[in-house]
Amino acid sequence: PETAIGVPFSDEQKKLVWEPRSELPVRASGGVEYPPRFVTYLARFLLNYDAGSRQWWSDQSSSLPLGVSRAALVELRIKQFEQFSQSVQVGLQQFSKPMDGPRQLYSLLRSRYGVSRQNKLQLAILFSLIPAPRQPSDLIRRALGEYDNASVAT
Repeated sequence: PETAIGVPFSDEQKKLVWEPRSELPVRASGGVEYPPRFVTYLARFLLNYDAGSRQWWSDQSSSLPLGVSRAALVELRIKQFEQFSQSVQVGLQQFSKPMDGPRQLYSLLRSRYGVSRQNKLQLAILFSLIPAPRQPSDLIRRALGEYDNASVAT
């Protein structure tokens, strides 16, 4: 199967679901290392736009203890967000091919969440956090052009 931008991806890459770390393939060296800012922004993106992630976040709030201080609640939520971000980082291993990985991830996210104007902008911001030469700058330009309801000349 190919993505909308012509980059093939496997059946495993079509899904964004939680899997135990032990079941993921060992990442080959030389793959894409997604920067922490990218992972954090992607985690926030998923919590805002992905129904399963949003449900997980909501479910986590139901396990918070009652009667603790606001500061303690904030600290617990920060730890939950750190756990979620770590799981996102592990999930990114399936998109670690040096040149195709970020493009495959972009295509998957775009096909699932890139319908609205705002989502296109958020995807462009997200992928601008990947350093060159692995940054899919042509896809970012296209998303920004669609956000502006125009095109961006190169």
